[in-house]
Amino acid sequence: MTASSHDPSEFLRKSLRANALFSALSGAFFTLAGSRVAGFLGVEPPLLVTGVGLNLLGFAAALFTLASRARLSATLARVVVGLDGIWVLGTVALVYADIFTRAGATAALGVANIVLVFAVLQAIGVRRLGGAPVAPEPAGSSRAVRAARIGGSLFVALPLLQLLMERIVPLPIGPARMLTIAGCALALIPVALLAVARAAGGPASRGAKATVVLIVPLLAIAHLLALARHADGPFGPVPGGAFRAAATSAPDDWNAAETLRYAELEVEPDRPRTLQTLVLVHEGSLYVAANMPEDKRWPRSVRAHDAVRVRLANDQVYARRAHYVGSPERTRTLLDAMNAKYGFDVSLGGPIWFFRLDPPTLLGQR
Repeated sequence: MTASSHDPSEFLRKSLRANALFSALSGAFFTLAGSRVAGFLGVEPPLLVTGVGLNLLGFAAALFTLASRARLSATLARVVVGLDGIWVLGTVALVYADIFTRAGATAALGVANIVLVFAVLQAIGVRRLGGAPVAPEPAGSSRAVRAARIGGSLFVALPLLQLLMERIVPLPIGPARMLTIAGCALALIPVALLAVARAAGGPASRGAKATVVLIVPLLAIAHLLALARHADGPFGPVPGGAFRAAATSAPDDWNAAETLRYAELEVEPDRPRTLQTLVLVHEGSLYVAANMPEDKRWPRSVRAHDAVRVRLANDQVYARRAHYVGSPERTRTLLDAMNAKYGFDVSLGGPIWFFRLDPPTLLGQR
């Protein structure tokens, strides 16, 4: 073995230097190309991006200094891990808040994934910085290392691959995004398992495994929510971003929608979001329904702003006006028809609101 293999600080030093190099390159790019980066991300003013770049350069200098110390400070290294974690969580929050453009959100999440990998590696290094020699690798660790490397590479590359697919093959409903989310969640598992096992010096303890069981799903959910906010429509029950396609002329009839379980509805034109709704064709008109409407935001929003867009199974988008059905008798009739279609009480024993989707030129009575 080399001398460095007996130095418990070597792994942390390498992780800090790699983080410093990435931060320095990112900081230089943000500083020198602040206006272009701001335009790509959709951030105003560009000076804000330049400021982030200058801070990244300072952060990189601090990391290089820390990694060059003869005696590494575990406390400062933990601070670095915490700062990396704040960057990741802050990115997810900003993406979900719809701060960035669609392409900018994907790129920001890609950078956040890289930062997350650095945080995990540095956490391992801090755990090793106990002064004891590095323990021999347990049996099968080489396979775990390979799995973690592959998983980490996919976790970093998949959001960038999604952006590339968006530019080359724009898919209508969003299977590329679903693959990205599932891939990120699955790819993170071997990385997290290896981090826990290696940090503990051997097989993961019961408590460490429990931590992984909690952390991995939370990270997957965070990515799902952040990516969904910029998606082309909802991900099943998870609300998504605005439809990309332009509205087309409505069909002569809605017979094709009679067998659909759900329709996709775009609401709130000022800040569009999409969701799945119950759908019904009755007497030639198209209806969507909201059970438990007082517990949901979109029914109240649609009653205040009735301009909506709907997408059915043919991927066509139609601009409509959502006319609230206020008559109790009419609501009862529609509920009976929808219960017959779905085979159960879709109101779930509570109130239900129906909206008739009229042509955009017709303004129904409220």
